[in-house]
Amino acid sequence: MTLLYNLTLTLHIIFAAAWFGLALPLPAFFRTLSALEPPCAVTFNVTLTRILRQLTLFLFLTLVFGIITLLTGGGFAAYGPRYHTSILLLLLMIGFQWQIQRILSKQQARLMDDPAALKHKIKQVAMFTGINHLFWLIILILMLWNRFRS
Repeated sequence: MTLLYNLTLTLHIIFAAAWFGLALPLPAFFRTLSALEPPCAVTFNVTLTRILRQLTLFLFLTLVFGIITLLTGGGFAAYGPRYHTSILLLLLMIGFQWQIQRILSKQQARLMDDPAALKHKIKQVAMFTGINHLFWLIILILMLWNRFRS
């Protein structure tokens, strides 16, 4: 049981760190997309779509391995409200990540032709990415609170 707990905890941390690292340059990627000419923008858009799919997958796997770790560590009753709040915030992060993916994929051709609409969408992406990073930081603090509090 300890091996499974340690393995799932390690995978949980790896996927959370992978999401954080890959999501950091996301607003800059969208600004680059707005500056490109249409043929290059379409190719860059495909790359961004792949990155967003990976980000969503990393968040989902973070949630899955977090719940498995929670269950192998004694279940929901063994953990306090900080861990339950973290799961809720992670679910919200997945929803925001889905919203970012939706912004990019919805009406791609129209956005490429209308610079004002594209700038508005870039601001939305930056907002949702910032919210997700704030949630990530709050989750990190909630998870490590007992370890560093003396």
